[in-house]
Formats: sequence, structure tokens, C-alpha cells
Amino acid sequence: MILHHIIELEPGSPAANLLLGDAYYRIGELARAEAIWREEYSRSPETHERDMFEIALALIATERGGVEEGRRVLEKYRGTPYRDLTHLTEIAALLGDVAYVVDRVESHPGRNYRWLIEEPKLEALAGRATPRRRSTLSS
Repeated sequence: MILHHIIELEPGSPAANLLLGDAYYRIGELARAEAIWREEYSRSPETHERDMFEIALALIATERGGVEEGRRVLEKYRGTPYRDLTHLTEIAALLGDVAYVVDRVESHPGRNYRWLIEEPKLEALAGRATPRRRSTLSS
């Protein structure tokens, strides 16, 4: 995997480790993603990088049924610049927050969420959405 090579060239890069964890998350290797993100979270100072790892870890927790952790993190970052992070939108989708997901899809520059709309996480949301929102959540 090319990300492993990038990490060899720049060890300790929070951005590279965020992406590596995301790659593992996307292929369903939650334990590997969590280990990478948790290690970065523990060594990151109180910065935006630590916030990103907190959100990423909450995504895994929510995926595993940790609804309270997902809600806590979604509320913590709802009105911040982090609201545009894909991981936060995915947490909202897992929690069934149709309004948040539709808002993020519709307001994202270039509406670059088409891949997310095809995610299985959103199937249940489309059935609960109003007709206008349903069209946003369908591909």
C-alpha cells in the first residue's frame, strides 16, 4: 500500500496516519484503523489533529454500536469547521440524523459527497427523508 511507503518516508505524520487508518476503515479492518488512530490520538497535542482523531475514533465506536459516543462527538463538533469532515457526516448517517447528512451533502462545495450517497449507511436514511431530502440522498 502506497500509504505505508509515505509513512516510511515521513514517520509520525498525523495526516498520513489519518489516511492509512481511513484506508483500513474503508475495507472493514476496524481494529487496524482503530489502533492507528488511537496511537495518533494519544500522541497528538491539543490541536486540530487530535480533534480529527477523536472524530475518527468516534466513527468506529458508532459503527460498533457506541451510539452515545457518536452523539457526543457529533454534538461537540456540529457547529465547528469540522462539520465538513466526512467522518462526522458518516457518524450522523449511522445515528440516523437525516437533516445533518442532507445539509452536509447539499452545502458541500461541488457536492462532492456522491460516494457517500452510495454508502449502505445511507440506505435507511433515504426511507425516512422528506421527498426533497430523499432526492438528495439518492444517486
